[in-house]
Amino acid sequence: MKDSTSELRVTGEDAEQNPTLEIALLMDCTSSMSSWITKAKETLNEIIDKVIEESKEEGNLKVRVSFVGYRDIKDTRRFAVMPFSSDIDQVRTFIQNTNAEGGADTPEDLQGGLKIALLQDWTEEAGKRVFLIADAPCHGKKYNSCDDDFPEGSPEGLDLEEMMKEFCKKDIEFTVMKLDNNCNKMIEVMKTCHQELEVTDMTGMKQVASRVSYGLEREMLSYDKGSAYDLDDGCEAFAEEKLITKGESRKMALDMCMA
Repeated sequence: MKDSTSELRVTGEDAEQNPTLEIALLMDCTSSMSSWITKAKETLNEIIDKVIEESKEEGNLKVRVSFVGYRDIKDTRRFAVMPFSSDIDQVRTFIQNTNAEGGADTPEDLQGGLKIALLQDWTEEAGKRVFLIADAPCHGKKYNSCDDDFPEGSPEGLDLEEMMKEFCKKDIEFTVMKLDNNCNKMIEVMKTCHQELEVTDMTGMKQVASRVSYGLEREMLSYDKGSAYDLDDGCEAFAEEKLITKGESRKMALDMCMA
């Protein structure tokens, strides 16, 4: 994967007469995302919805979306990839069916995910943008202060800085949606290679999701042991604290039951 490259495809289309917008969605899909993944998927769908709404304002704007779910280097199902498609419902279904699993140490194989994103068939004439949702940094002690099974970085030799420079060279805008402050060291390195990189701080939302998930797990454990328990009552308690809506907490509980 290290030596693979992908040139921008050229369609010859007039970018003003027939504009295209390409969005690549990257998401950490390891087990550490379990309590947050439902909300993360909703966030990705909100991004898609916003893009679709903007495309209506642009008239004949064509939208293509791809998805790369990455896990860790030793995981059997290391990546979940949906190539660029203009069938938005198909992309939504693919994202919805992607589960949080795998991972071992704190860092994840973000380098591998970024490389796969670069290998998608980006178009020269299109507007291009990446949205990354992550709660952990990539491998390499220069990017993190965590316990790292690969302290020298990607064992495949994938270089974070070089890949970020390639995104910049190809005029691909980049937004990092961080769920944990352990990503800060990595993000600072990324900024030096992609000066227009944007960061959205979502750490507060992850803390809420984790607290609700933990609370629901305890409630359901009591239920499994035979205690009187009403799922609606449990969800209502979180809603009253204004952490998330009753409907959202109920959905999280049901997702846990199905896991």
